[in-house]
Amino acid sequence: MLPFLAMTDPSTNEPAAPVDLDALRRELERIGAVLAEKPKDAKDPRPRFQEEERELLELALRALAALLAHQAVDRGWLALLDRRVRRLGQRVGGGARPEKAAERPPRPEKPERKEERRPSGREGAIAKVVETYRPFLEAERKDAPPLPVLGAREDIVRRMREHQVLLLVSETGSGKTLLSPFYALEAGLGRRGGILQTQPRRVAARQIAARLAEMSGTAYGSFFGCHTRIDKDFGKETVVKVATDGIILQEMRGDPLLRRYDLMIVDEAHERSLNIDLLLGLLKRVRSERPDLRILVSSATLETERFRNYWGLSDEQVIEVPGRLYPVHVEHRDPEAEEGEEDDREEDAVTVRAAREVERIVRSGERGDVLVFMPRVKEIQDTVRAVQEMRLPNLVVMPMHGRQDPEENRKCLLPHPNRKVIVATNIAETSLTVEGVRFVIDSGFVNEKRYDPRTGITSLLPRPNSLASARQRAGRAGRLEEGWC
Repeated sequence: MLPFLAMTDPSTNEPAAPVDLDALRRELERIGAVLAEKPKDAKDPRPRFQEEERELLELALRALAALLAHQAVDRGWLALLDRRVRRLGQRVGGGARPEKAAERPPRPEKPERKEERRPSGREGAIAKVVETYRPFLEAERKDAPPLPVLGAREDIVRRMREHQVLLLVSETGSGKTLLSPFYALEAGLGRRGGILQTQPRRVAARQIAARLAEMSGTAYGSFFGCHTRIDKDFGKETVVKVATDGIILQEMRGDPLLRRYDLMIVDEAHERSLNIDLLLGLLKRVRSERPDLRILVSSATLETERFRNYWGLSDEQVIEVPGRLYPVHVEHRDPEAEEGEEDDREEDAVTVRAAREVERIVRSGERGDVLVFMPRVKEIQDTVRAVQEMRLPNLVVMPMHGRQDPEENRKCLLPHPNRKVIVATNIAETSLTVEGVRFVIDSGFVNEKRYDPRTGITSLLPRPNSLASARQRAGRAGRLEEGWC
């Protein structure tokens, strides 16, 4: 027997039922008569399609009937043709409903999902970050007073939505550097473009980006990224990028209007370096050409009236968050009153006096780590050596500066079983939180680059630091508890 004579239905692969060819012919004639009586409507193409299908089925019926006379057709195809004719008759009207092989049991109704659909993509990532950071801070600071800027959250978010330029002034350690990006996300920024936050130093930029990632439960370099001369830890999914002011100026050479960003946060604006002053001047020009760009200028020690007049801000655009977490007691030492230092050189006298202050603090019995500010790496190394030679018990002395390996600098920021004495340059002056510090020893000097227009020479030498810098350094002692400087 040839394969095409198998008595099976090709659609169900089951034995085919006998088919009455005369009944199929009569049904096709009835369908043609019904279609002929229907009014013709140019807007409704269904009758024309039904007539074409009827003609095709009639041709198929004639062909199968001719082959059937010679036993050269599978009868299963006749069963399939029979069902197609019945279905067409049902659609046209007046015909019998095609028989079903077997009644299927009704499917159980699925319960309606009442839970709201969570946003996906960039919007979903922002929503997750916003939901995560506040519980993280509450759990981390359950035994400590809340950050002052955290209490002003609703007011800051509202003003970010309403004003293009804001000036945020708050005491050091209030949380403004870490919380400003989260408040911007809550205000609806970061959806179309990114958020760019400036930092004056590379070490601070890296630590802040890592801290933001930790608070949000994301991987460092993904949602929160860092861009410095050495670190390029960001990608396409990065929404908030922390960068040094020099990197931002380079970026503005190719994108002068910062069209890739929704918000620019200028942090530590009080430093008034050449890069920061140039950046503020460029941003003032960009403000008029890009009304949709938000600008937030933030600092702990800021000449508020001067910046207010520069930007032309109203009282509503200046946010002052009062309060310091813990008080800092400031004591001054007169170097001329110190004995035995008349023959010392100035840089040697600074390191010797700092080492003696460390010894006095350790022997006083007061607990807490010590942070010492020195202008250059040379003074740092001399101070570390001088303290180590004192052989004070349970004391570890750690240098911290920009030329050191980043991993070594990171160790200075972590808790240690022994008492820490960290000797650092001004990289530890702003933004960085050194765990456990209660005492700050400020040498009063900073390594500063200056240009002499008379000689045309740029020099990098230790010089007395500014009052704003001295206040910032003292604030390092009041982050976690009452401190002394």
